[in-house]
Amino acid sequence: MAIDKALYQAPEGLETLGQDEEAIEIEIENPDAVTIEMGGMEIEIIPDEPGPDDFDANLAEYMDDSVLQDLGSELSSQVDSDINSRKDWADTFVKGLEVLGLKYEERTEPWNGACGVFSTILSEAAIRFQAESITETFPASGPVKTKIIG
Repeated sequence: MAIDKALYQAPEGLETLGQDEEAIEIEIENPDAVTIEMGGMEIEIIPDEPGPDDFDANLAEYMDDSVLQDLGSELSSQVDSDINSRKDWADTFVKGLEVLGLKYEERTEPWNGACGVFSTILSEAAIRFQAESITETFPASGPVKTKIIG
């Protein structure tokens, strides 16, 4: 079945659109620089080399090597102190995963490659509790029952 008529009428003047305009010439000799010629006007786009005053410049390229070395060692020591400060938390987290039965272990007993599955009953119970209590904690009407008076 052929469609005889369009649902919407096309705008008038589309046939003549762009016929009287001069073509735009875009010349790319260098991928970093672009030259556009149109109607006797020429536009050249040449990016500037970033300097130390530019917002997104890499300041490390303009810094002295000794200053960079000091900055790198200070940053490295701060990262190490951050890792050490949360060591107790990370150990507790790992122990909790073991208690929940989410520890993977290569077994050699009773044979190499034997299944090392732990029971996940505790983690399943925690997930079920959270799933059932979420409706009470965050009801659809909101956590607080209010009434607008007036």
